[in-house]
Amino acid sequence: MMATRLTGLAIISGVWFVVANWLCAIHTHIPPIFSIIPFAVTAALVIMNLRVAWFRFQDHHSRSKTAALFAALPATLIALSLLVLMLLQTYWHLDPNHFDTSDSPGLGDWAIFGLAHLLRAADVLDVLDKMGLNIQPIHHHSIFTSIVLVIFHLIAGLVVLELLWRAFLNLKESFVGSIEGNILWSTVKLMATVMAVGAAGGVVGLTLVQLGGGSAAELAPWSAIGVIALVGLDLMVVVMLGNRIAERNRLSSESDDALGSGKLREKPLAKVAKVIGVIVCIPLIIASIVIPIISLQDGVARYGVGPMLWWLLDNIMRVIDFTDVMVIFRLKAHNVGDFFGEVPCAIVIRMLTAIMFGVLVRWCFRKRDEPNRSVEHSASVPLHQS
Repeated sequence: MMATRLTGLAIISGVWFVVANWLCAIHTHIPPIFSIIPFAVTAALVIMNLRVAWFRFQDHHSRSKTAALFAALPATLIALSLLVLMLLQTYWHLDPNHFDTSDSPGLGDWAIFGLAHLLRAADVLDVLDKMGLNIQPIHHHSIFTSIVLVIFHLIAGLVVLELLWRAFLNLKESFVGSIEGNILWSTVKLMATVMAVGAAGGVVGLTLVQLGGGSAAELAPWSAIGVIALVGLDLMVVVMLGNRIAERNRLSSESDDALGSGKLREKPLAKVAKVIGVIVCIPLIIASIVIPIISLQDGVARYGVGPMLWWLLDNIMRVIDFTDVMVIFRLKAHNVGDFFGEVPCAIVIRMLTAIMFGVLVRWCFRKRDEPNRSVEHSASVPLHQS
């Protein structure tokens, strides 16, 4: 029943795409009072497709989350395409001044516009915006188009991030095995903790120097000592992690351990996971400490502590801003200009914020599910043991 409804809705949406583009081509012959009708039809089709996507997701959710995601994907993609069509209708039926474009855009330009915003929705750290990359021929220029794009980013962000997460889990399971709970999760928490300590130490040190009336240059020797100490701490953490993995690997010779010779013995990267982890973790952790400290010194020396704190808050808010409201509405919480290493420093801080935010969200979900797990465990205990 739901599959038939999806097929019929897809056909109706496809026909409306053709009709709507024809109406855009003859927009000069349509009385202004009737221009709202194409918007209403498109908006109704968006709501109907999202409704079908939601019901298909619920119907398949009991089987698996991946199956539910792919069941809802066709109707979701149609809804996203209709949102782009709504923006195209805005250009032709309302006012071209809603957008900033050099000439009359064609269907190819609007397709690139939609794909560009799909990519921006998946760009959680807003790296494209930070680097100033212009990947689209059309730019929105009004509150109405911004609201439509926020809805687009909300839907597209949920779908794209879920697809990327499922692909990562499948790839990890195929090559490494199921080690998320015991090893990978510990790695993330250790990296996030050490990165947070390093970044916080750099900010606190710069603040103390400024409050004491000194210059950022006076902090340079202390920064070098702090970097060496933090890198040493990071190396100790990585060594401890490697020893833990090695210990689990030795124990696995007699059990079906995640890194062992049991059911996961065919995983090609299971035996070398610790080596790859060390190779990847060391430069990432070192860079995450050195880059912010060096960049923030130059930033504070140029603009002072207050503006740099607002700059830091702005970068944190952009990670938490899942629907990209700040980017779409071009909002900015600071007036800091360029300084040495500003772009890589911002990316590192956003990565740190994303990791910490992910840790917090995971912890909240685990706390929420603990009562259910306790009930399931109690129900699984035989009566003669209770």
